[in-house]
Amino acid sequence: MAKAINYEQNQLGDLMRLIDDSRIDLDINSVEHMFKPIFLVHKNALFIGRDQGAKAKTIHVTIIETCKLNKVNPERYQK
Repeated sequence: MAKAINYEQNQLGDLMRLIDDSRIDLDINSVEHMFKPIFLVHKNALFIGRDQGAKAKTIHVTIIETCKLNKVNPERYQK
C-alpha cells in the first residue's frame, strides 16, 4: 500500500498538469502507431543474422518516418 501511495504522490504534478491543460491528449495511440513500423523492422531485421544490417535498416526507417511526420520528402535524403 505504501508503494502505491508513494507512486501516486510522485505522479501528482503530472496529473495536475493534465487537469489544468486541456490541450494535452491522454490518448497515445497515434504516437505508438507512428513508431510501430520502426520497432517491427528492427525486430525483423535481427533475424537477418547481422547486427549492422538491423541497425542500418532501423536508421533508414526512422529517417523515413520522421520525414513523414514533418511533411518532408524522404527522397531528398537518398544521395
